Amino acid sequence: MVLATNQPRSFNARDESRSRRSPLNRVAPWLRLIIVLVFAASGIAVTQFCAHAFSIEKPVTQAQIYNQKPQAQYNEKQTRPKSFWGKAKDNLPALAAILGAVITASVAIVSMSFNYQATLRRQQDTQFDEALRRFGDRDNCIVRARSCSFFQG
Repeated sequence: MVLATNQPRSFNARDESRSRRSPLNRVAPWLRLIIVLVFAASGIAVTQFCAHAFSIEKPVTQAQIYNQKPQAQYNEKQTRPKSFWGKAKDNLPALAAILGAVITASVAIVSMSFNYQATLRRQQDTQFDEALRRFGDRDNCIVRARSCSFFQG
């Protein structure tokens, strides 16, 4: 940028036209050094603070991981599919209902078999009584012959 002045251009460090470019050119060199040192110290302090914050965060993170491992194991154990006996142990009323149904069914089957055998015996007794009655019939000889075949067979 060329200024519209009648002064010749010079490269003198104390020239007023060059000092207008930046406000830092008017600051003494020792003060510049102090400003740079303050900024450097501030940068170092910030990095130390961040490093301290991260170093504090690391043990906290490790403690969280230490606490989360048993929780993860517990959750894994809870979500693992249980066997039939594991589920039955957790639900005893359902197990008792199933056991009661099985006992009732077995009693029903046993009593039905006894009733069937008793019915067969009663039917044979009835057939025998009917055959005796027919055997004693004096009016019809064909009926007596049939009742004789029943006694033989």
